[in-house]
Amino acid sequence: MSLKTGKPTATHSIRSQFWLSCIGQSAPIFSQLGIMVLMVLQGNWLYTILLTPSLIATSALSISNLMTSLKTTHSIKQHSDEGVSEDSTAYPLGSMNVGAPLNALPPVKLQDIVAGHEAVSLGGFLWQGIVHHWLINKDPPKSSDSKADEYYLTMLGSSTQGGFCLNLPKQGPHALVAGTTGSGKSVLLQDWCLSLACKLPPQCVNFVFLDFKGGSAFNLLSKLPHCVGSVSDLNLETSVRAIKALELELKRREQIVADQGVTSFEQLDDPPARLLVVIDEFQALRQQLPDYMDHLVQLASLGRSLGIHLIVCSQSTLGQVSTQMKANMNLNISLRVRDTIQSNELLGSNCAALISPNSPGLGFYTDGEQLTGFYCASCEQAGEIIRQIEQATRFCMLPSPCKLFTAPLPQVLSSSARLHTIALAHWECGKACICLGLSDDGVKLYDCLLTLEHNLVIIGGPGRGKSNLIGLVLSQLKKLGSSNRTSGRDIELIYGRFDSNGYHEQSYSYNHCEQASSSNSSNEEPMPPCHTNNRFSNHLTFWLLDDADELLDPLNQDPLAQRLHLALNNPEVQVVISLKSIRRLREPDQFPYQIIFPSGQRAEDVMAGIPPKLLQTLPSSSNSTPGRAILLNHGQATILQCSQK
Repeated sequence: MSLKTGKPTATHSIRSQFWLSCIGQSAPIFSQLGIMVLMVLQGNWLYTILLTPSLIATSALSISNLMTSLKTTHSIKQHSDEGVSEDSTAYPLGSMNVGAPLNALPPVKLQDIVAGHEAVSLGGFLWQGIVHHWLINKDPPKSSDSKADEYYLTMLGSSTQGGFCLNLPKQGPHALVAGTTGSGKSVLLQDWCLSLACKLPPQCVNFVFLDFKGGSAFNLLSKLPHCVGSVSDLNLETSVRAIKALELELKRREQIVADQGVTSFEQLDDPPARLLVVIDEFQALRQQLPDYMDHLVQLASLGRSLGIHLIVCSQSTLGQVSTQMKANMNLNISLRVRDTIQSNELLGSNCAALISPNSPGLGFYTDGEQLTGFYCASCEQAGEIIRQIEQATRFCMLPSPCKLFTAPLPQVLSSSARLHTIALAHWECGKACICLGLSDDGVKLYDCLLTLEHNLVIIGGPGRGKSNLIGLVLSQLKKLGSSNRTSGRDIELIYGRFDSNGYHEQSYSYNHCEQASSSNSSNEEPMPPCHTNNRFSNHLTFWLLDDADELLDPLNQDPLAQRLHLALNNPEVQVVISLKSIRRLREPDQFPYQIIFPSGQRAEDVMAGIPPKLLQTLPSSSNSTPGRAILLNHGQATILQCSQK
């Protein structure tokens, strides 16, 4: 497992780098000396004085770097004289007190070192050992407890100090991981997360996975019962939801700490689970969502005291991770990188740039105290380990932790979702409560429940789903009418619609003591206006009217228009109508509930009542997606995907 450098020997390579470093370090000095001589010849003494401190600083820095390079070269020669192979990476280790050379590290399998593996050696199953560790670690220790230092300590492989062990809360609080494609970053992340999941139950540690390269590294890890959110593709909309969810979680934990009057997460009586946010291909996140970098900086600065930790991975950290974030990242890990600049920037040494491409899983880490070489454990059986963790969860009957965020609204709800929508309709304190579909608050999806205690207007153009939504409301009200014994009221349900032959109406009567009855009428014999002046009447009427634009015209003298006017002002009648345009809605106050299908015309949508800020967040596809609407409920705007009837 020797680490070739691509040269005849490692010694020749380092000597070449030493002389190149000498040239690079001395060039700025000679350049500044030349400028100073020119200034002296021209009599510009002021510029000469101003350049002097810069020349001194450059010279001091160059001398320091050259001394470090010379010391490293001397260390190589010393190791060669002692018989250590020159093609190993032992050359930087001797001067950094990191122990044995990397090529001497033994290979390790993850299933042989994770918490619970001892049960397998005794003839049992891994999940049984996992349950044992979960029972031992079910209560996180206080910061003053002697066991606190080892609680989050996990073994991930072998190192030049023995076992490759990391403790993120203690060594971090955040980690920065670098490595080129094929260097073993995915293996390292899988080792880390699986080791923690085997040792600690879901109520003690949770994961959020954000992968911006569309890889499969997190597809397996997202199946862990500890996972509370995962983005495994380049879906920017889902990524934005994840960042917003993390910001809300940060505020929630801040409130918990403030309510208990403590200063940090460790002092809470019943702390929430520690949250590890693992971000792969951070440079892609930074390029595609630059406006959200401030949110991650805030997460890094405040997360330490609130039990939130970042593991940021990137192929190159140069210029990708801001200095504000790096200031809170004490644990730096580097697998193979392409050049010495990246290695020096992360580790203070060029050792990571000299790892062979044929040795994935080898790397170095520093926590501010010393530099240590490591070899990640292989995890070919990651899927089996996850199945054992799932079995342990079922055995312990542990509830799944609440997801921090969900995927965006689907364009079409499945048939099972439609049946679920109908089933949610119920009576609540004598009022009809119906489900319109799924609502979205920008982070999570919820069942959109609406209590029909006021009039409802549905506004949208052709093909957007107005008639479908009217039919959905009708289906749920018919279901409620059939079970109206719990409401204690007599229900009358009227459904009216227009076609080429005029107005047609169908009514259903539900007596809370008798069976339902139905009747039909046409525009030639309209039913009498629905009006009851007694607010304490035991009778409730629902009137559903599709395409009622013409009936809201104040100059319309049609009896049906007069009947609608009376019904809108009758507290015992709940009116649900649909309109093609907001322009027909003369008195919006008559409809506390409004469902607006966006038209794509900003001025018209704002006039309809959709907040401009919400319009900015809507993707362009919302203007053409059937069933995608905005629910306005007493000034609150909610994005909605309506179910099919």
